Amino acid sequence: MDPPVPPTILFLEDSEPDLLLAEAVLVREAVPFRLLWVRNRREYLAALDRPEVELVLSDFALGDYDGLAALKACRSARPLLPFILVSGHVGEETAVECLRQGATDYVSKGNLSRLPLVIRRAQAEVGERLARIRTEAVKTALLRAAAIAKVVPWRQQLPEKGWVFEESVSAVLGYAPEAFMNDPHLVGKLIHQEDLQRFLAAQAAEGSGKPVEFACRMRHRSGAWLRTRWTLAVEPGQIHGVLQDVSELHATQAQLIQSQKAETASVLVSGLCHDFNNLIAAIAGCAATLALEDLPGDQRETVTAIQGATERCQDLVRQLLGFARKDQEPRKTLRSMNSLAQEAATLLAHVRAEGVHLATELGPEPAQALVEPGQIIQVLLNLGMNALDALAGPGTITLRAGRLAAGPTAQGGQAYLEVEDTGCGIPPELLGRIYDPFFTTKPSEQGTGLGLAMVQAIVKDHDGSLECRSEPGRGTCFRVLLPEPGAPARPGPCQARDPAPVLLADDDDGFRTSWARTIRKAFGCPVLEARDGDEAVRIFRQHAPAVTVVILDGRMPGLSGPEAFLAIRGIRPGIKGILCSGDTPAALGTSVREHGFLAFLKKPFSLDQLRNALAAAGLPAAEPRPGGTGPDPGAARR
Repeated sequence: MDPPVPPTILFLEDSEPDLLLAEAVLVREAVPFRLLWVRNRREYLAALDRPEVELVLSDFALGDYDGLAALKACRSARPLLPFILVSGHVGEETAVECLRQGATDYVSKGNLSRLPLVIRRAQAEVGERLARIRTEAVKTALLRAAAIAKVVPWRQQLPEKGWVFEESVSAVLGYAPEAFMNDPHLVGKLIHQEDLQRFLAAQAAEGSGKPVEFACRMRHRSGAWLRTRWTLAVEPGQIHGVLQDVSELHATQAQLIQSQKAETASVLVSGLCHDFNNLIAAIAGCAATLALEDLPGDQRETVTAIQGATERCQDLVRQLLGFARKDQEPRKTLRSMNSLAQEAATLLAHVRAEGVHLATELGPEPAQALVEPGQIIQVLLNLGMNALDALAGPGTITLRAGRLAAGPTAQGGQAYLEVEDTGCGIPPELLGRIYDPFFTTKPSEQGTGLGLAMVQAIVKDHDGSLECRSEPGRGTCFRVLLPEPGAPARPGPCQARDPAPVLLADDDDGFRTSWARTIRKAFGCPVLEARDGDEAVRIFRQHAPAVTVVILDGRMPGLSGPEAFLAIRGIRPGIKGILCSGDTPAALGTSVREHGFLAFLKKPFSLDQLRNALAAAGLPAAEPRPGGTGPDPGAARR
């Protein structure tokens, strides 16, 4: 280990004999030092900036320079550096003035034997001063951190029971520290009555010195209740500890517990919806088959009612999965603006105030657009809630849906959704700012200023636009414009001779048999049925040259849909496949395109969706025979 480096002493002295005398005294008294000798002002000022200098010795009379000027230069450059005046020609008054100006001490050249003692004392004083400065700096930093962390150190002297809180109590409870010193009972007044006994019991504990922790509610000066945590230790003569505001932590923990409950509920909802989807799909398949028959009017109305009910069930399942955060499918679907407006109106009806009339005006020919339904419903709900706030009493909110005709150069029209109210309207000077993030005219506890910014972002994500017209005192109307795709080409009739079979694999018997029957009716093609992925591979191996397309459920016993399709493509690489499931591809852990599927159908799906998917696979719909019944070759045998 290297020996410690002795301190460097800067000695301002123009007399070498006097320098040697002082040096000899220090050596004789075993004072460790390294001497840096300077003789004039220029050398002194240059050496004063050297960081290794730890102490200054200075003569007073130095020709064109003096000790008082050297002292002022030292205090300006190095305020804490010890400065000892060593001189034989200084009177008492001059020495006192030097001490008043900040000199550490004075030693007469006639009494140099005092020099070692004075140097040691000066070094000790500097060390203590630096320690105090460091302590204060640490304390200041801790108090600053305590204020940020909402922690308040405190102590209570016994038996007076006077409270001493640090400054951070102002940020936590809203009271200055003096308020607690002036009123020893203020703490008890601020603690919730249900928690006061626990606090008093902790105070009355025997002085073991061990910390005690407990939580209690305290009232802030503003009147708000805070969740606080106390840590205290009772010792003879005093109680001390820290108080912390844990309101945010308590809220976060509550949110975590709620999110865990929601996650558990979402798993349950997802499982139930999967089973429910299969039931709906089976009913929809049977209804689609009946719709292909030539039925009397009343029976056709019954089938139409069944199909309408299954569509509403599909919407309900979609909403449940959306709220459970399990339906994160990014793909947009073709939806009717009328159905979206009706769905939003149904939800708004549950939150409208008394005296508010909710109306819908739907287009005679439903306009359609490719949308993410949950997001568009959210847009309508946000606009509807804003309309309710604008009414502040009786009034009317109208939801409209329709189609704007295409212009001379446009290839397609525009679908639109409107939310109009008869409320207070928006002042003209504010219309240009309504979409700015965090801009709101509502009170701070009611609005965040993000609603319309989010609405605009969603509409832009759908390649649409948002329009607003408003008149103060008469109301506001927001219009969502969405591009309407051109009508898809109708598939041609199926060739009558030698129809190619379709392979349908699903472990749910009701779904499989109903949709197999529907495919035979609608497309005039044989259907090979499989109960699971392994059976699907075996059946395909037997009929590989003839099968035109395979439809596979995502989750089945044994091989899953993607696994079974991988094996099927190993038998015949060019086969076309359609994946269907109540889950999204992401939930299945697969990618439709990467696994070679031509399309994905989300259960429960409609006959039109299946028809579009099969048409893309090269399987056109059957030409209806007289009487409205499609060809039914019967089920293919396994």
